Amino acid sequence: MRKLMTIVFGACLAVSSFGQGFVDARIEDMGGEKVTVTDSWLDCNQRGTVLDVARGLVTGQSSINKFGRTQNADNADLTDIWDGANIALDQSLWVQATTGQTHRITATNANDHANGIGARTIRIYGLPDWDTAEISEDVTLLGVTNVFTANKYVIIHRAKVLTAGTNGVNMGNVLIDAHADDTLGAMITAKGGQTKMAIYGIPSTQDMYIYNLWLSMNRAVATTRGNVFLLVNEIPNTTPLAFLHKHTMGFHSTGTSAFDMIYAVPKKITGPAIVKMQVAAGVNDTDVSAGWDAVLITK
Repeated sequence: MRKLMTIVFGACLAVSSFGQGFVDARIEDMGGEKVTVTDSWLDCNQRGTVLDVARGLVTGQSSINKFGRTQNADNADLTDIWDGANIALDQSLWVQATTGQTHRITATNANDHANGIGARTIRIYGLPDWDTAEISEDVTLLGVTNVFTANKYVIIHRAKVLTAGTNGVNMGNVLIDAHADDTLGAMITAKGGQTKMAIYGIPSTQDMYIYNLWLSMNRAVATTRGNVFLLVNEIPNTTPLAFLHKHTMGFHSTGTSAFDMIYAVPKKITGPAIVKMQVAAGVNDTDVSAGWDAVLITK
């Protein structure tokens, strides 16, 4: 009687190229054992069913494509890759909300209004606490007048323009502040349409598996070099500043300034956690984009 086995990494490429029957025949030639191939996204080293996760066909799993940009990474200053690190605001480091709290939303252009030609409503995404999965809500803008979220959040890690007037997008910056702390938690840059922040909060009910990091250095005026870091805070519910270095990627403007880092074995981040990317540049006003691709799995 032939023995039933399960193959993971080794059979994946063969199955993709030749099919199950080919693998069965080859294994039988070598030892006469029946092979059943599992085809999850982890088993096949990110091939095949990542698309099924993105399509929402895999229960308990969801895809994350996180990206951010800073246009103002200065020499000797550590700079988080997010919208607030721009020449006008010059807020290098993103600040986490100290507690779950309502957030204040204000536009810097009066046309970003419920009846205006700019952005009219936005949708925000975040965690209400560190033990609850991501929620979202829609907020109607009132231009330069403050409006407040209906829910409390420990982190807002994404926002986008949902509806707009004839201009089609937000005409000014849309600022999302933690109300009690009076700190900027997220921002939609003028005409950007959505946040560009390489920052994400993971609740205790989920784990994140990162399988790709990428970066691009956009400054071409002067020669520069620097490093981009993947940072993780594994205790965000108690210590907001406890970020650990999980990966470093270097760049140089006269050589390769855009590349991907593919993990053969995905990097697991256990929730609760905050994941963010940060740059240390060698020249003022360095323009850097970076992000990651991952799968979130509910525990």
